Amino acid sequence: MLERNGLSEQTLVVFTSDNGPWLSKGSQGGSAWPLRAGKSTPYEGGHRVPAIFRQPGPVAQDVTCNVIATMMGLLPTCVRMAGGDLPAGLDGHDLMPLLRSEVSNVSPYEALFIEGTVRQQGWKLILHPDGNVELFNLDEDIAEKMNLS
Repeated sequence: MLERNGLSEQTLVVFTSDNGPWLSKGSQGGSAWPLRAGKSTPYEGGHRVPAIFRQPGPVAQDVTCNVIATMMGLLPTCVRMAGGDLPAGLDGHDLMPLLRSEVSNVSPYEALFIEGTVRQQGWKLILHPDGNVELFNLDEDIAEKMNLS
């Protein structure tokens, strides 16, 4: 459709998901294997979802990037791609350096705070409401099986 209408070169297409499988639906809710858990949890199965970006030219082809970013990055990315200026106070970061493959494996976030978790580089700290603490080295334990706290 985009090609037929002459829009494929100037349209950013993004496929992504929101926060992993529905655990409450059992086997019908999907799987994040080998990641732990899913939607509404602090674990990688709930946070780490794939995203595919396509736009010939601005987006590098055949590049895989494994750093954490957020959906909040879509607005600043699109504004910058359109040549606009970003308003002050946005939570998201422009993802174009990652999409152009100008940087690889460098998250735009020094640290990321999501629902009681802190992510910094390959480390994740989870502060549970009941006072329990978990610490994972995601570079070595993507399934979050070994609590290093």
